Amino acid sequence: MSAADGVRLYTAAELDPHVLAARKGATSVSVCLPARNEAATLGPIIDVIIGELMAAGPGGQPALVDELLVLDDGSTDATAAVAAAHGARVVSVDTVLPELGAGRGKGNVLWRSLAVAAGELIVWCDADVTSFRADYVTGLLAPLLEDRAIGFVKGFYDRPTAASGHGGGRVTELVARPLLSRFFPAWRRCASCRASEMAGRRAVLEAAPFAGLRRRDAVDRHHQPLSLRQRGAGRSRRAPSPAPAARRPRRAGHRDPPGGARPRRAAR
Repeated sequence: MSAADGVRLYTAAELDPHVLAARKGATSVSVCLPARNEAATLGPIIDVIIGELMAAGPGGQPALVDELLVLDDGSTDATAAVAAAHGARVVSVDTVLPELGAGRGKGNVLWRSLAVAAGELIVWCDADVTSFRADYVTGLLAPLLEDRAIGFVKGFYDRPTAASGHGGGRVTELVARPLLSRFFPAWRRCASCRASEMAGRRAVLEAAPFAGLRRRDAVDRHHQPLSLRQRGAGRSRRAPSPAPAARRPRRAGHRDPPGGARPRRAAR
């Protein structure tokens, strides 16, 4: 897709976090992990981020990631305890901007995370990925650090579910992609429309009409003068999903903040 469409494809190479850290200068980076009942998979993800992305380089180079937050969305398992034990800062979603009323779903968690994260660049990754690597984060940050005209980066990857190495993506192929192709033709090549790995500049994200940042925000911003890049992340494996009757509420939907309010930074 051409740059004139507002979308550029970026295939991330293996990038040294300390090279990227030197490139970021004084720009601060926050990684946010929305989580609901992810105790089984969350610990190794935190270990990778802290061990490989928040540690200073051998020559004293600065770390790439300055802050790691786990946004606990009403977990009933040991998600919060596991996150804290592995060194992440844990924030209960219900405690963020409670005066604006309760919300639900992934979009609500993403929106409220802007109020508690301190970074100028915000990275979101899922907490149920069992194949997580540091390049999930470095690949999202690299375009933002290379080109300040880029405001939003979205990951895409294969989700192998069969011996052939391909599969999944039914909602993307049967619903999301046809709708995008019909109403926003420039987005017809958007890979993994529903992928949750994404990053953006605070100024861009805080200006978004947050109904959730999983497709709608990208569409809303399509007509605005900023660039979005897609980056390849190889293959992503996730923990098995629960039975349909027990699916996580955060996957089920989202809601606009009352009155279209923008997130405010919570007192720190």
